[in-house]
Formats: sequence, C-alpha cells, structure tokens
Amino acid sequence: MSTVIRLLKIAGQPIHLHESAELRQRYRRIMAKDVGRLGDGSLQIQNGWAGAVKLSTEIQGTGPVPAGLWAFDFGSPLLLSCVEPWAIDVAAGTLSVDLPAGRRTDAGSLPFARAFKGTRLVEPLTVTMTVNTASWSAVLGATGYQVICFPEITASINPPDVEMASRGNRYGWSMSAEEI
Repeated sequence: MSTVIRLLKIAGQPIHLHESAELRQRYRRIMAKDVGRLGDGSLQIQNGWAGAVKLSTEIQGTGPVPAGLWAFDFGSPLLLSCVEPWAIDVAAGTLSVDLPAGRRTDAGSLPFARAFKGTRLVEPLTVTMTVNTASWSAVLGATGYQVICFPEITASINPPDVEMASRGNRYGWSMSAEEI
C-alpha cells in the first residue's frame, strides 16, 4: 500500500503539511446517556436520542509555520474532514458492516478492510460500498476483520488555541469540535 499524506480539512480548505507536520486527533463518542444512583444504591441508566451517536474530536498540530486558521467563521457549523482512522472490529465470518454516513470519500480516504490471522495482519482488502454498508471477500483462516474509514462531520468547532516556541520555529495549535 502506498503512503498517503491525508490532510485535515476545514470547510474544504486543507490545513497544509507545514502547518501540521505533527498532528494528533482524538475521538470520543457522545451520547445522551445519564447514569445515576437511586436511594437504594442501584444504578439507573437513562438514554436519549435512541440509537444516535455523535462524534467529538480534539485536534492538535505543530509545524514550522503558523496555521492559517483565523479566516474560518467558527460561529457557524463547518465541515470537518478528519485524518485519524475510525476503526470497526468485526468477528470472523462477518463480511459486512455499516459505516457512519459522515465519512471522507476523497482519494486516499476511502474505506478499506484488513483481516487478522491470529496475531498476523493481512492488508489491505478491497471494500465494496453499498450506500453505507462496507463488504469484502472472506480471507481463508481469518480470525477477524477490521474496517477503517475517516470521519467527515458537520461540526461546531471552537476557535483554536495557538502558541509559538520562544526559541526555534515551532508553532502549535489545538481545537475541539462536536458533531452537529
């Protein structure tokens, strides 16, 4: 598999490699879930948004030039094309899985799968997409599969925090976002 440099994009605008030479992204699933204890000590779980899961992300980048993030209107929802993979593990014998509708479809960011054979990893497997369902062919002896996609969400993005090292040419930035 060839090396792909996937760029973070905000509203379709790439954050260039020199602005994010080192990039970290963390995901967290958010749900309308409340956990509390009753007077007798028993656990009570209340769920809202039946079945809906939203994504929250934190992104940090550093590079030799400052990131040009100030032109974005952070007061409005923006399309965020993420760079870190979203992985879904699937049991052996299962040859399809539903992926989030909000995922990147640009070159180098299409969903792919890989098979596990014990502790060995076999990659990549070609994935066929039918709407939001990814399917692939069985691998003889596979003990499980993993499907990878890259989220693309409409999000409320908080304005970035920026910094510069007092010595050297290192600029840093961080921001957080929640799916609308």
